[in-house]
Amino acid sequence: MRNSQELTFEAELLEAEPAELRDPDVMPRLEGARLRELEPTDPHHGVVDGVMVESVESGNAAARNGLRVADLIFAVNRRPVGSLAELRTALEAAGTTAALSVLRNGTRLFLVIG
Repeated sequence: MRNSQELTFEAELLEAEPAELRDPDVMPRLEGARLRELEPTDPHHGVVDGVMVESVESGNAAARNGLRVADLIFAVNRRPVGSLAELRTALEAAGTTAALSVLRNGTRLFLVIG
């Protein structure tokens, strides 16, 4: 109710698509990696922002560049990334070579990808 008048609305609820990225055309240097945004159930959620590596196909660009399952990419060229959109933008801005800041098993490291 609003101002003593009943209002009626119609809405259509759609199932949300998972926030993940598998399109090699978007980030060819990460081809073969399945990436997703952190979920509330992830141990890193709320502690550090970043993008989780969910899977890596052997022999593809992501594997050759050193990415592993459960890596958390939190920066590109020291520029923080907290979402797939931010990762995509940072990689596009980086040019041909980029340094990924990755959290792997509690250790921070750099992976240079080209």
